[in-house]
Amino acid sequence: MKEQNKISITIILLFTFLIFSCNKYESDTETILVQAEKLMDNHPDSAFILLSEIENPKELKGSFFYKYITLLVQAKDKNEVQNFRNSINIGI
Repeated sequence: MKEQNKISITIILLFTFLIFSCNKYESDTETILVQAEKLMDNHPDSAFILLSEIENPKELKGSFFYKYITLLVQAKDKNEVQNFRNSINIGI
C-alpha cells in the first residue's frame, strides 16, 4: 500500500509539473508576441529578432500561431527580407 501511494504522488506531481511547464511556455510566447507587436512600426529589426527567439513555432496553438505568422510576415516585409515568403519555414 505504501508503494502505491508513492507512485500515485509521483504521478500527480509529474502531471502538475507538465501543466505548469506548458502554461509558462505559452506565457513567454505571448510576452514575446506583444513586445514584437509594439516594436514593429519603429524597430522592425528588433521585432524580427524577438520573433526568431520563439522555439518550434509550428507547435504554437491557435491564436498564438496566427499572431506569430502575421508578425513574422510584417517584420520580414518591413526589413525588406528578400524572398520572405520562401523563407518562412512553417508551411504556408
